[in-house]
Amino acid sequence: MVGAGVFTTSGFLLADLGSPAWVLAAWGIGAVIALCGALCYGGLARALPGSGGEYHYLARTFHPTAGVIAGWVSLLAGFAAPAAAAALGLQAYLAPTLGARANWIGSAAILGACALHGLRVAPGVWVQNLAVILKLGALTAFILLGAFALPGSAPTDAGAPALAALPEPAFAAFLASLVWVSFSYSGWNAAVYLGAEVRDADRKVPRALLIGLALVTALYLTLHAVILAAAPASHLAGRPDVVAAAAEWLGGSVAALVRVAVVLALLTSLSALIQSGPRVAARMAEDGALPRWL
Repeated sequence: MVGAGVFTTSGFLLADLGSPAWVLAAWGIGAVIALCGALCYGGLARALPGSGGEYHYLARTFHPTAGVIAGWVSLLAGFAAPAAAAALGLQAYLAPTLGARANWIGSAAILGACALHGLRVAPGVWVQNLAVILKLGALTAFILLGAFALPGSAPTDAGAPALAALPEPAFAAFLASLVWVSFSYSGWNAAVYLGAEVRDADRKVPRALLIGLALVTALYLTLHAVILAAAPASHLAGRPDVVAAAAEWLGGSVAALVRVAVVLALLTSLSALIQSGPRVAARMAEDGALPRWL
């Protein structure tokens, strides 16, 4: 779940909603929406154990054609396109450091993740877990350092109230903001794509969905509480690099932590997509919807 969206979304939300409180409310409601999905998928994982996610569930509850359509949507829009986007984001972020002609970074990252997860399962799982732990550690350190570095009062821009130039939130704008937030929570269902490879899947997969979502919700809410309190809202609104913008106001070693966390988030997001996506193709191939050799 913790990918590029967490580093960009709140700047756009703040520009649309005008209030840090409304931004945090959007993140909270987004978590509730994801929780509804996690509860539904948990019930499906208990009733229909197996890999393949939406393909597996729809093919067995509605019709095989519905499953095939969902499977192709998952493969193209759910895995391939986001993996390419994460690889391009990583390339854009690292290119200034590695040289202007570093247009090979995205492809190299994809090939490296394919080799990591394609040769043997265990090394890919070990590296993915380690990278996620480092990513969460960097973000937790950012939250702690940022909380200690927060100003004693609400930051303002040139003596003006922080929200002076921002609009009042509208109900339609708040509903639209939930689309951004939902993208940042996407991935809450990733465990169901590997269900057939999990021991005691009917018990462990639903638990993984709920525990993972709870941890990410706590991380998102505390992270954005620090971000929104660190700098004037007018400075953060509309910024695609909202975490980096907040780190500028906090100063010290916080900015370096943000750079590390961004790289790790993009790498782990790419790795997770390549780890779980092929399970959909494999499940479709088992059922004859794709060539058997897959």
